[in-house]
Amino acid sequence: MRVNIWCGVISNFVIGPFELPSNLTGPRYLNFLQHHLNRLLEDHRKFKNKCNVIRNNQRLLERVDFNFRRRINLCLRENGDHFEQLL
Repeated sequence: MRVNIWCGVISNFVIGPFELPSNLTGPRYLNFLQHHLNRLLEDHRKFKNKCNVIRNNQRLLERVDFNFRRRINLCLRENGDHFEQLL
């Protein structure tokens, strides 16, 4: 079984992944470019905007840092047993 995965890189961000048909043809790839790539790029723009909001809001950044450290400490205390809940 073949799997075709498309990913792109813009600056430090990975765009995708997006699973393409296993039997990739020119028309199928064109369909991806015309109908799916714009959504992936829009998702990237939204994500980048949210990152900028966090970077520009010191209080929010401090809360994110505090909660992340708290979760890591809880995970360490439980020997990693609940790590999957942190993702």
